[in-house]
Amino acid sequence: MNDIKKHILLQVCDFLSKNGITLEYSILDQNVTLEITQKPKMETQKPKPKIKFRPKPKIKFKPKPKIKFNPKPKMETQNPKPKIKFKPKSIFKSFIQICQSNNIQFFEFFDTNKWNGPAIKLLNLDTIHLFQSIHTTIINGYGFYIVRPTIQSNNNIQYPKYTNTIEPSSLIVNYSEDEDEDVLELDEWYFHDVKYLIHTQSNTLYCYQTNERVGKKIDEFNIQLF
Repeated sequence: MNDIKKHILLQVCDFLSKNGITLEYSILDQNVTLEITQKPKMETQKPKPKIKFRPKPKIKFKPKPKIKFNPKPKMETQNPKPKIKFKPKSIFKSFIQICQSNNIQFFEFFDTNKWNGPAIKLLNLDTIHLFQSIHTTIINGYGFYIVRPTIQSNNNIQYPKYTNTIEPSSLIVNYSEDEDEDVLELDEWYFHDVKYLIHTQSNTLYCYQTNERVGKKIDEFNIQLF
């Protein structure tokens, strides 16, 4: 308390001195009493108790049952018509049809790479235009041509039967200077899956289908074609 009183009185002396009045501190201290009363404490209100709110229970909504719609029965449709598959005409049959329409003789021919099918023999290529609708292969012979379809097809063809005997009018002739024609005895011989006729004494090779001389056997692995 004394400190508080002293502080207040000093401030009063200072104020009076600034206003032209001189008053000693000791006089004020003797004649001034300072009573400081404490203010009564304010009664604080007790805090209100917190009210606990109970949340309402959640309402569970049951989903509506799904309504099943029975689909309409499908109309009975007529059975679809079966698809018709068109098989193209065999190339061999087309080739033979051209031969028969133009009176061209055909025969069964065995070529390299196991090719087997119909072929014709032509002395010249004047009639080759008749086969322009078919992809053909031309094989050069000795004074003649063998024409056959290029693509292999089903070889279920009945070929005309020809006699295998060599008649004087046959194309196999004796190529000596003698004018007399001799009958040659020939054997079958295969080279690279192609069947030839061979004269074993001279090793001359002949076409198995046309009996034309086509080359010569050099050895078991080589031939020379004319």
